[in-house]
Amino acid sequence: MQLQTRLALAFGAIASVTAVHNVTFTNNCDTELTPTWSSGSDLRKGVLLAVGATAQYVIPETYFGATFYAQDGSCTEPGGAGCTSFHCTLPATNPNNECYLKVADGFNVPLRFQLNNGCVARRTCWDETCKEVDRIACRAHQFGIELTFCPPDRT
Repeated sequence: MQLQTRLALAFGAIASVTAVHNVTFTNNCDTELTPTWSSGSDLRKGVLLAVGATAQYVIPETYFGATFYAQDGSCTEPGGAGCTSFHCTLPATNPNNECYLKVADGFNVPLRFQLNNGCVARRTCWDETCKEVDRIACRAHQFGIELTFCPPDRT
């Protein structure tokens, strides 16, 4: 076997054990939105989501202090100031995650988060009156995150 092939296989094996979070974005709003996430100055954007569309992305567990939001043109980047946002610590070691919704920097769309695959929690922010004090502790690696913009119901 050639050295390049062996190195590629070894790298693939290492990459396959890296801890990640599957993050699903669903757009139930009446306009297109761009799922956006950042950690410090590292800004990432997904594909433009049509009304009713869903997209899933893999976020590394090392994406510490992550902020997720729906970019509709009103959010300051990076970080999403001016928009409803979901925050989660996502530390690389010692799964001591803390997740919450935030509107202190502004509100643009209702947002629901739901944690699964190791953590079970769900919170919704319907308007600018929701509080970030309702924080969820999650002590698991690789849990899933579902973010729904403009959730269809108030449950």
